[in-house]
Amino acid sequence: MPRTRPTAACSSGLFLRTSETVEDPAKDCYEINIAPQDNPFPTGSIVGRAKVTEQVTAPESEQWHSLHALVDQDHIQVWVNGQQAADYKDTSGLTAGKIGLQFREGPIKFRNIRLRPIGYSVLPKADKSDWNEPAGEIKATFTDTGTIKLKGGRGHIELLQPHANLCLQATALTLTQNVNSGIFFRCIPGEDMNGYECQIHHGFKEDRRRAVDAGSGSIFRRQNAKAVLSDEDKPVHITIVADGPTIATWVEGVPVVSWTDTRAPNENPRKGLRTEAGTIMLQGHDPGSEVEFRSLLISPL
Repeated sequence: MPRTRPTAACSSGLFLRTSETVEDPAKDCYEINIAPQDNPFPTGSIVGRAKVTEQVTAPESEQWHSLHALVDQDHIQVWVNGQQAADYKDTSGLTAGKIGLQFREGPIKFRNIRLRPIGYSVLPKADKSDWNEPAGEIKATFTDTGTIKLKGGRGHIELLQPHANLCLQATALTLTQNVNSGIFFRCIPGEDMNGYECQIHHGFKEDRRRAVDAGSGSIFRRQNAKAVLSDEDKPVHITIVADGPTIATWVEGVPVVSWTDTRAPNENPRKGLRTEAGTIMLQGHDPGSEVEFRSLLISPL
């Protein structure tokens, strides 16, 4: 959901499910157009597919506007400044692709570009039936507000349903100082945190580019976070995308890791590339530490 600031002469757009080379935006992608009212497809239209509805107020030039697109399989919906602009069912078979910001003519600015997966919410609807009993020294408490609180020493709690390629978004709050926690994924079910680990640790040395222990958002022992963007006593928002051998993470909406596992395939992710489905585990690490997971959204890719 980007916010845009077009000029009067602007012709731009948001490309969805696009390849890197687009010859015809009416066929090769979904283009959410950003264009004047005299354009055949004014702002909010899906170029070549659906023209913006007459009920939408035309955006004023040189002002910031919100553009919201929801793409759910073959169903594409668009909102401009909260007003629904398009509702379209596609039959062309576009199933995947990249996201692009288009420039054609006239200056335009973008800000607050946000993505979130379409899927099911594990938390706050989760209860104990979704999880194995805690393993190791930690205790897990499911609160009335739907969060999971982990307290104690080294251990984990394991989500029963396995996932392979996924987008995972979590909000976690460390409740004691210098907490070392993490989110493990593609784990070998039932084993002790034998998976890829997205680290949760807020410590840094001279500056935020020098993490104490790889940094929040790092893939532990594989690639450190570019910077530590999380803080003690504040919720941290983390996004993990695992697509085949490539894993990327964002902390507070900022990309901190983009890593491809080039090791030989192996069922054990400690020894090689694991792309098959595995479980998700939430980690407790140090004696006396407390961490609260307030939300956990998981969407298979």
